[in-house]
Amino acid sequence: MIEPIPFVNDIDAQLFINFSRSVSISILNKYNQEISIKTSYQDPIEIIIPRDINLIVSLMLEQNVTDQSMIFNYHQYQLQMNYSIHFEFQSLNSNLSYLLVYQFDRVSSKSHINGWTTFCSTKNKTTIDDIFQFYLDNNQTSNRRTITFGIRELTSKETEEYCQNQIFNLPIINTKIIFTSNYKLRSYLASCFYLHSNNKWQSDGLPVGPQTNHYQTHCLSTHL
Repeated sequence: MIEPIPFVNDIDAQLFINFSRSVSISILNKYNQEISIKTSYQDPIEIIIPRDINLIVSLMLEQNVTDQSMIFNYHQYQLQMNYSIHFEFQSLNSNLSYLLVYQFDRVSSKSHINGWTTFCSTKNKTTIDDIFQFYLDNNQTSNRRTITFGIRELTSKETEEYCQNQIFNLPIINTKIIFTSNYKLRSYLASCFYLHSNNKWQSDGLPVGPQTNHYQTHCLSTHL
């Protein structure tokens, strides 16, 4: 299932499951008896579940940050148990590069960063798809209540360090940057469930895969 993600301060936000779909798979032996299949996280069973074609994909929301001075611009979202989170980013200036940091369950603080990635300039790419995508699967978000993403527009020096030299350690960044362009965001949640023999929907052994998007859910199953 895939759902639009609600903002943390929206206490009435509800997830919509109208466009979720299911598949049924059984493997039988020559005696027509069902065989239980178990694999591993390293070699899972991959299942692609298409979504309802009537699903309306929400528009990306433009963030008015031009000429604002800050270290990071923060965006906080609610998490739901057993759901992955998918974060989409698009700059209105393809010449710019960005740093994305994230932290769970904390007030925004640069001293508690759980992870980070870079969105490097698309100016030399021939593709017209300049939307950057980042996701954390449901194992990574397990037992977490909120996530805060921080966006920083990189200076030319920082772009060289992160995008050209590809540094692997995140230094402490405490200098403000003046954003020179607005950007757009869109986030959503996704999850995979199976119907247990106790007639309850469960998600253990079902990580959400990287091929998940607005049109399909990628499920990596360790059992059938």
